[in-house]
Amino acid sequence: MNCLRNEPQLSRSEELRRLERSQEVIEMNEEILGMEGDPDLQFLLQGGDLLKVLSPSWKKTRYFRLMEDCKTIWRESKRTFKSSQTFSLDDIAAVRMGRHSEGLKKNTEAQVEGRCFSIMFKGHHKNLDLIASSEEEAKQWVNSLKKMVSKLNNLNPQQKTEHWIYTCLMKADKNKDDKLTKSEVKNFLRLINIEVEDEYMDMLFKVMPSELFNES
Repeated sequence: MNCLRNEPQLSRSEELRRLERSQEVIEMNEEILGMEGDPDLQFLLQGGDLLKVLSPSWKKTRYFRLMEDCKTIWRESKRTFKSSQTFSLDDIAAVRMGRHSEGLKKNTEAQVEGRCFSIMFKGHHKNLDLIASSEEEAKQWVNSLKKMVSKLNNLNPQQKTEHWIYTCLMKADKNKDDKLTKSEVKNFLRLINIEVEDEYMDMLFKVMPSELFNES
């Protein structure tokens, strides 16, 4: 029996719509954050390969990029069956250039000093020790991450609220069709700590404009 199952292929129109939607989400978040066209933000959104370091013999290439919410870093493993992982910029305590972490000092050679950097997390999470392909690229990652962390930490109350609500709406729209089903609306309300009865949800779907919702 073949246990492997390929992901369904998107049609050309579906792929174009997905890309358009992704760009719309990015542009909305850029506007909320006041970072339209910012080169550091664009660099992180594009992302790139970095070498993750765990030991002298364990150095693996991982692809990192900032997701459309402009707050979450997505990390892809190239190992079969290995799930992708994410972490929030809110969880970053510091980003340091060079071989300053214990892991990089122990597991790398001095000649890669300029290409190394570490992401330190709040709490008890382990550092993320990384090596870029060049010193220039390492500096770009460090400066861009520091800038985004600082920007998110210094949002005014209105910006924080708008960004949070918009992010919750995007998470709630599971099938990415720009409309919300009843279950997706309930999921969105739970994300903002609101519980509603099914009867009230039925009433909402009757009085709100049909273009906003799916009846399913």
